[in-house]
Amino acid sequence: PKSKPDKKLPVIFNDYMNCFWGDPREEKEIPLIEAAARVGAEYYVIDAGWYAELEKGWWDTVGEWREGSDRFPRGLRFLTDMIRAKGMIPGLWLEIEAMGINCQIADELPDSWFFQRNGKRIAAQNRYFLDFANPAVRKHCHGVVNRLVEKYDIGYFKIDYNVNHREGNEAGYDSPAAGQIAHIDGLYQWFDEVRKTYPNLIIENCGSGGGRLDYGRSEEHTSEL
Repeated sequence: PKSKPDKKLPVIFNDYMNCFWGDPREEKEIPLIEAAARVGAEYYVIDAGWYAELEKGWWDTVGEWREGSDRFPRGLRFLTDMIRAKGMIPGLWLEIEAMGINCQIADELPDSWFFQRNGKRIAAQNRYFLDFANPAVRKHCHGVVNRLVEKYDIGYFKIDYNVNHREGNEAGYDSPAAGQIAHIDGLYQWFDEVRKTYPNLIIENCGSGGGRLDYGRSEEHTSEL
């Protein structure tokens, strides 16, 4: 399934590159929102760091997807409402497949939710990797998207992938590669379900220079496995 706005190819502005570099704050966003609206942007995306408290790094706390309260004194909804009032559609950055080792909920979740080798979670660059072959993981991530769309009136997600999980997942599989394929199939299933639920939502794939790099799997290939 395709999102309806894909046919129009709207103009999208993102606050990361050459702007905030993962440090969004209310006082910095307001003038940039106004400037983006003046030049004709149709979507305005608040990128990495929107969920991290100011004294914590955005890299290794990723994964709970709740706004950093001290970044937005009037709440993130204040900014997304402003974006809508300026005639644009608000967007947010997600790295939905990863969870930082310092994410508040990481230790509360079962190991079966994550890629594993030798009976332990794989950690790379202070990130764990969620296994989308697990239905509980897909359900959890649907809950994240549903909450963000409903709470902040989001119409766009930039879904990033900054670390290549080339190690694969061997827990419950004949090989790490088999676990990797199962994860990708589960991820594509999740994307399809999100698009069906929100046909007007744009989902951008951002692979951070190839951190997320795969060439797709057709229904024919999936059904043969």
